[in-house]
Amino acid sequence: MDRKYPLESLILSRSYENSSKINELLEQRYALNDKPFLVLRPTEGEREREQTLLTRVKNSKIQHQKNQKKDQTKIVFKRYIKKSIYLQKKLKSRLNKSNIDDVCKLKEFKKIPHFEDFLKLNELWIGYIQDLLQLDLQNKRNISVPQVLTKLSSADYNGCFLRVLKSKNSVNIGKNGIVIYDSKNFFIIVEPRDANDPKSIGGLKMIEKKGSVFSFVVPLFDIQNEEIDANDDNYLEFSIIGSRFQFRAPDRSGKKFKSRNVDDL
Repeated sequence: MDRKYPLESLILSRSYENSSKINELLEQRYALNDKPFLVLRPTEGEREREQTLLTRVKNSKIQHQKNQKKDQTKIVFKRYIKKSIYLQKKLKSRLNKSNIDDVCKLKEFKKIPHFEDFLKLNELWIGYIQDLLQLDLQNKRNISVPQVLTKLSSADYNGCFLRVLKSKNSVNIGKNGIVIYDSKNFFIIVEPRDANDPKSIGGLKMIEKKGSVFSFVVPLFDIQNEEIDANDDNYLEFSIIGSRFQFRAPDRSGKKFKSRNVDDL
């Protein structure tokens, strides 16, 4: 190897095995005793270097949009809600125009959400809320209510059975059902049918949080292993001021609620 130009010799040795040929090339390159230099051309990433800043930002935005489209869960769920509400309106219209005495006979009724289909979701929520509140189901007297209220303010209410106690919209008072979507401004619930009314539809109902007060209960027993009389006092009942819950569930989990007067009800 040539001691004068070791780096150049090493690079040229990858293409030429004959050392004399390498020395000849080096002598031709540095015949005028110029300062040694090598001109290298990039083999990869050349196209990326040629891109302008605007092009890179645009490509980054397109890639971000593609990544968002991969998670279609929220989009599909919103479509499901819109379709269900549309079918309910169509079903009510058919009931008003026809003489059908039982809503179950209509094909649209089978396509809308039913309260019975979400009972399992409610059971899962009860287990979740009992675990979150760390309730002692054996010794019910040791429950700390202030500590429970703090945890309830950041809890997830998807699956909770809610009842509307007060509302600026009088039509919503008395409505109840299982929450299937806890959005920023609404609780979307699935109502049960009125057993005494064969034309009762049930289905989805959007209850605005602002101007409404909701109530729910937390059983103080294991609903899967214990049989408790419905009239037995084994429940904790709580109320929710809807206007204080106008946050998405993930945003509410990290928010601290302050004690203050409520003037909007």
